[in-house]
Amino acid sequence: MASSTEPQDGALIGTILVSRYRLLRLIGAGGMGAVYEADTPTGERYAVKVLSEQPQGTEGSQTLARFIREAKVSSSLSNPHIVPTYDGGVDPGTGLPFLVMQLLYGEDLDTLVGRMGPLHPVVAARVALQAAKGLAAAHGAGFVHRDVKPSNLFLSIHGDQVTVKVCDFGLAKARATDQQLTMTGSILGSPLYMAPEQIDNPRHVDLRADVWSLGMTLYQALAGLPALHRAATFSELAVAVTTKAVPHVQDAAPWVDPGLARVVHGALIRDLSARCPDVSALHHALVPYAGGSDQLTTAMLAPVPAELRRVVAPRADYPLMWSTAGGSAGAGSDTMDVSTDPLIGKQLGGRYTLARVIGRGGMGAVYEAHTTDGRERVAVKIVGVMHQSQEAMARFVREARAAMSIQSPHVVRVLDADTDLTYRVPYIAMELLEGTDLDKLLKDRGPLEPRAAAALFREACEGLAAAHALGVVHRDIKPANLFLHQRPDGTITLKLCDFGVAKQLSTTTESDDAATELTRTGGIVGSPMYMSPEQARNAKSVDHRTDVWSLAMTLHQALSGRKPWEGCSTVGELIVAICTQPPTPIQDLAPWVDPRLATVVHKALRRDPADRYASVRELSQALAPFAAPGPLTRERLVALSDEQREQALSRANYPSVRPATGGTTVHGAAMDSKRTPRSTIAAVIGVSFAVLVAGGAALAVLRRPTDPAPPPVASPAVGVPARVHGTVRVSPRTAIVVIGSSWREPGPAGEIELEGEPGEQITVAAAVGSSRVEVKCVLSRDGTVSPAVIEVPAAATTAVTAGGKPVGSGGPQIARPTGAGGAAAVVATAVVPPTPTVTTPVATTAPTAPRPKDSW
Repeated sequence: MASSTEPQDGALIGTILVSRYRLLRLIGAGGMGAVYEADTPTGERYAVKVLSEQPQGTEGSQTLARFIREAKVSSSLSNPHIVPTYDGGVDPGTGLPFLVMQLLYGEDLDTLVGRMGPLHPVVAARVALQAAKGLAAAHGAGFVHRDVKPSNLFLSIHGDQVTVKVCDFGLAKARATDQQLTMTGSILGSPLYMAPEQIDNPRHVDLRADVWSLGMTLYQALAGLPALHRAATFSELAVAVTTKAVPHVQDAAPWVDPGLARVVHGALIRDLSARCPDVSALHHALVPYAGGSDQLTTAMLAPVPAELRRVVAPRADYPLMWSTAGGSAGAGSDTMDVSTDPLIGKQLGGRYTLARVIGRGGMGAVYEAHTTDGRERVAVKIVGVMHQSQEAMARFVREARAAMSIQSPHVVRVLDADTDLTYRVPYIAMELLEGTDLDKLLKDRGPLEPRAAAALFREACEGLAAAHALGVVHRDIKPANLFLHQRPDGTITLKLCDFGVAKQLSTTTESDDAATELTRTGGIVGSPMYMSPEQARNAKSVDHRTDVWSLAMTLHQALSGRKPWEGCSTVGELIVAICTQPPTPIQDLAPWVDPRLATVVHKALRRDPADRYASVRELSQALAPFAAPGPLTRERLVALSDEQREQALSRANYPSVRPATGGTTVHGAAMDSKRTPRSTIAAVIGVSFAVLVAGGAALAVLRRPTDPAPPPVASPAVGVPARVHGTVRVSPRTAIVVIGSSWREPGPAGEIELEGEPGEQITVAAAVGSSRVEVKCVLSRDGTVSPAVIEVPAAATTAVTAGGKPVGSGGPQIARPTGAGGAAAVVATAVVPPTPTVTTPVATTAPTAPRPKDSW
């Protein structure tokens, strides 16, 4: 199917495809066409990829086949690390095939490394971890990407958070099928990152080809250059890949830890039977070198520090088999820390010798250390050199002063706080803990057994009570700051960690000045997901009752297994939700929870502090009847059984609270009606589409207005129908309504019937002209729907994309011209909802309660 025209890049600006997508400007161009920013008559903005020039003959057929394949594969995958797809087809007027893609702020890994040079090994490992998650989803669906490379890993920026998204499935191959793209024997993919077997015979590759390509991509992130960049011709490159070992990564980056180097080269073993078997195994092996996390922030996207560049690590041997490469990595050996951190082996303050890194965060690291006499092992927390801003230093000092004054078995014990003059780093020495934090436990096991959860949170209340007695308000209670310390006898005690944003409620000038300094900019202090309404409005005016709210919000998550306010996609929506909406009734998410315990949780979550429990001691007393007796053990902190999940207890009577201000309810949250533009870091990129082949050469349009709602936490209760029906009213009744992928006509009173399982969230999008909203409705066991009414305001508040996502009003500000290396370089992307003007520190501190090993 040849196009009737063959326009030059940018010549299509102003063209309207399928009477809907108006091409506004060229974002980038590559071997398969061009990507434009586009808008629709109702104001949504997308990236539209157009196959603008189609070569004739066999080459033209394969180019079109790649385009169709990208459509099919990308539209069939749903994963946060794969760019989503919305729409696509063939424009009848021009005959041009097109894909409609989400717009994303950020830049690809190739551009970042080209601009900045090699990344810190921890950051490079985290990029690879997130990419591995996206590839694992594709492999699980039966697809091999076959073109993994730095330009196909896009770093999407949302606030200060960075998410790696795998792009361009135009070369993807269904395992054991779909050989038509390679039947001519041509080489498809980017040779610098191609596996040997892909060069030898591209028709017979499996998922291990993607393992190789991801290993080569990680190599470039660590070294700053492709491993085989010296090859001058394709022939020279092919010989090098198929006959020689890849140049050692430590030759280009001598500071790279030998264990990490073995993992990289374990993914680059030519022998398929000896290579890392899949991306999941590679993910597991990289975790220790990423500090145990894959979180990325914009602050981490920085050049390798000069101190680290001066390090020459012990040289790793080339692994002959993955069992030796991945096995050594998975153990988390101490050599990792020696090679990647210049402070290992150094003595701070003449007292503490640093032995190894326990964990890293956005602001620094925590080390295991021992005293000079060797008698005591401690944890030492240090603020990173790159992040020693005045605000960070103020928080660090505040944490030390606040925590040192608190004496409680349920608060991590701070032993010392000082600044080492030799290395110019401030540090805090703390007791060394073993175990895990509540955040990791919930991710691993899901909701806790209610009696065990109540017992844990009573201990948290005791720790907070000791702090409150000294006038210290924590202000950052969340699962990651509740550490489950395992004693030598096997019992568990909860330790409250990280007083980095604590506020001293005293009358001393020093404390008042410090408190003012930390909040005078109007920035949000604490983790937004768990903060109280009064803290969201003004962090300077909070008292101990803000900790009551945050602790109850954390308990809500521990009982339900779901994060609070998960219907909110921006900080603005989250803040409005906290200030105007009651949290989702816990029994909607966890019907097995005792209604009396649910009542306790929701009393502590009342927006007016005067309506909550007056103190954490009162909350502890209210939890006492529901707490398991005796000391807790690891065995008692287990996931709920299927039988427990199937229980549906009687409902608690929750107070009926209507929004204090206008807004659209979203699963207990309100959508912000005022959005401010935000800047971008670099270019724009994105992919999205859904295309079917119909009638041979023609492409049929497939639209997916909304993403499917997440599955309910609880199984249907015994004696309760597997599915329930409920009704939500849409106002005005003339609104256009979309549920799932279906358009629905409201009834005479604007009613829309919903069907699903108890506790299920169902996304409902409604529009009147240019005014659009998207609401996640929750179905209860008795058929009631929360919210019961969806109102489309007269003025637009939240645009709903064809993929069911809220979209900001502005387009990207910086466009990145893409390379000619194929469709991957052309993807354009995402208008993410703009971030409000407040600044938000998001979980950037290193873990305060470290451990020498994870015994869980």
